[in-house]
Amino acid sequence: MSIKIIKILLTLFSATSFAATSIQFNQIGYEKAGPKTAIFQIDGNSGSADSFTVFDKSNNSKFKGKAKAAVDGWNNKKYQILDFSQLESEGDYYIECGGAKSTQFTITDRILFEKTASSVVSFFNKMRSTDNDHAVPFFSDSNKTHDVYGGWYDATGDKGKYLSHLSYANYFNPQQIPFVVWSLLKSYELNSTRFSSMTPNIVSEAAWGADYLLRVLDPNGYFYITIFDGWGFQSRQICAWSNEEGNKSADHQAALREGGGMSIAALAKIARTGIHGDSSTSQYLAAAERAYKHLKEKNKDYVDDGKENIIDDYCGLLAAVELYLTTKSDNYLSDAESRARNLIKRNSTEGWFYSDDGSRPFNHASDEGLPIVALIEFLSTKSTLSDSVKTVIKNAVAWYVKNSMQESNPFNYPRQKVLSVSSSPNANIALNKTAKASQSESSPYNGPAAQAFDGDKNTRWASGSPYLDSSWIQIDLGNSYQISRVVLNWETACGKEYEIRTSLNGEDWTVAATVKNGSPGIKEISFSPVNGRYVRMQGISRSTSYGYSLFEFEVYGGTAEKGKIVEQYFIPHSNETGYWWQGENARLSSIATAMLMAAQIKDLLDQQVNTDAKRVAISSLDWILGKNPFGVCMLYGFGQTTYPSYESKNGFDNVIGGVCNGITAGVTNEEEVAWMPYSAGLDFWKNWRWIEQWLPHDAWYLLAIAQQSNLIDNPYSVKWKKNSLNRLSKVQIKVKNNSLSIKIPNAIKSDECRVEVVDLKGRTIQADYSFIAGNEITLKLRHFASGIYFVKVHENTEWQKFSVEF
Repeated sequence: MSIKIIKILLTLFSATSFAATSIQFNQIGYEKAGPKTAIFQIDGNSGSADSFTVFDKSNNSKFKGKAKAAVDGWNNKKYQILDFSQLESEGDYYIECGGAKSTQFTITDRILFEKTASSVVSFFNKMRSTDNDHAVPFFSDSNKTHDVYGGWYDATGDKGKYLSHLSYANYFNPQQIPFVVWSLLKSYELNSTRFSSMTPNIVSEAAWGADYLLRVLDPNGYFYITIFDGWGFQSRQICAWSNEEGNKSADHQAALREGGGMSIAALAKIARTGIHGDSSTSQYLAAAERAYKHLKEKNKDYVDDGKENIIDDYCGLLAAVELYLTTKSDNYLSDAESRARNLIKRNSTEGWFYSDDGSRPFNHASDEGLPIVALIEFLSTKSTLSDSVKTVIKNAVAWYVKNSMQESNPFNYPRQKVLSVSSSPNANIALNKTAKASQSESSPYNGPAAQAFDGDKNTRWASGSPYLDSSWIQIDLGNSYQISRVVLNWETACGKEYEIRTSLNGEDWTVAATVKNGSPGIKEISFSPVNGRYVRMQGISRSTSYGYSLFEFEVYGGTAEKGKIVEQYFIPHSNETGYWWQGENARLSSIATAMLMAAQIKDLLDQQVNTDAKRVAISSLDWILGKNPFGVCMLYGFGQTTYPSYESKNGFDNVIGGVCNGITAGVTNEEEVAWMPYSAGLDFWKNWRWIEQWLPHDAWYLLAIAQQSNLIDNPYSVKWKKNSLNRLSKVQIKVKNNSLSIKIPNAIKSDECRVEVVDLKGRTIQADYSFIAGNEITLKLRHFASGIYFVKVHENTEWQKFSVEF
């Protein structure tokens, strides 16, 4: 993509983001019978709107509604919810509110599935790896090779192939290639008829991935976690990552949480379907069983910290469930029940999950909905543990509903529990504090240690001669802090390898982070919070024949209570991975999938929770498709705004149907939001956090819209009895002149009425009603479509049927 085009797009984003007023909405469209909301976005100095109008494409007014009260939001904006859920007529529309006008969107059945599913499958097809990977060497032994042909490139900036990565961080493993296979199969299972007529063929795509999983299965029974080439800068090898720099490790055996569990689940599932590619279904099943047997014995040997956590549990649970459903072996059911019990224990009293045994809350940038999804899949085993599992699912869904449906959260963005890192994580606490170095360059070069902490990027510390690899520089912060991040601004004479160390007393040091293959420029190094007063850069080796030279050495942290659990919108910038905070579109679709799956379980959720769970799900998809503070549709090739290609060494262009990483917390203030903050030029590559397309985003999005389409076909059913009588006697119903007149029994007092209306598929219909005389209620039907409906006016009355015809 040319720099000129990028500048045009940046101008578009700037205008969208900072206009005085704008309307943010799902730029593809909305379901006929479902929640439909937009956001009126205004700057902090402008007034709010009282009402809004929805027009059809012929400029006819079709709906008028009140704008909800404005709430304060990110970046000095205010937001008002525009709810037009009652508009259920198929067509093309736009919204006007407070002088702002949206572009056009569509209302129809299965809109996201029908409009986008084939493009998402096509995304995977175009991300296929057809490189000559038939003899890729091992990092542990370059003389040994293996055939690892096939699979999919991980992202538009990375031709690596991952079952998972970030294993060194223990709590962040995303499920990558094997989850794509499982997602394709599950999506096809939900909508096989509709997928069968689509091109490219989803079945062939799933088989392509399953064949790859067979190839990366070692004869000893474990899978190879990663095929990695250093983002195009190194040779291609079978390996794992050892740190945030992407340095390679010989520990290439994938544990359950490192993609092994999902690989087993995918292979067992495809064996059950009868689908196959180059291999037979019996080969898929045999591989799944062999790998499961191996990992059941060796899993703790392969995880980086030697301990299983929630990711092992939900990946192991899916593996055991799929094997049980395919083989009907009670051994797999017993294992599935064991994993389910682990997840039950990890569920907090509020409903959210712990990652460990009770100190670290579970949060995940791509798979946060997967524990719920795995537990729902477990229900298909008909285990005697099902009731306990249903209770956990119900509690978890209720928690997401509660934290997403707050008035202060107009986008219904699912917030997350995280360990507190700092009460003031964006203040450089090293500025002008007491500095010290092992040696410093003397006049006339003037390179004392204090100049690395003076806030002046034109001054520097230089280690001077004799030039020693072991030179160091440190800062005394004056008090103890929870330190989580440092930023080093290196001159050309930088550290090639060095450690960031912390100390409480200046004598006993702890290594917080190690950097290898260092380079000049600004280097941000994040790590798990460490309690310390002193922070040191300890040199190990230099990159030049000269010493070390630092323009600035910044330290970030706060005095927050160690281990305190807090709730916030986005993944913290300081986390165990050391760098991996990015847009959360996969996370949003995973939660949407979980909410939609739970809403389809008969009699699981209370009616209001069921309705709100679907609203949270749809709002999460709306965010991806344009209803967000930047008004950008993050499904490439759709909507009215889009994003440029990520500039990488691999030279990928954007793929139609690809979902990018998405919106993050603010770059300098995590209480705000950010989208593609780096302009065209040398820093543009840093926008990978926002605009790089990635497999898990599409895998979860496809599963979410497939589940949504399936929910329309197989809705949560409503119990009703035609013309039934009950202890409060029958309710009299009359439909006339676009109104529904209900005469309720004298036994029901007007203040006890709770009118509920649903359609034939059990979907709640919102309608205004009022008493017009005595115990008679009138509901206006102008927003109803023709069809069959059911109504009840009190919890002790039965559902009664009525029809609407226009």
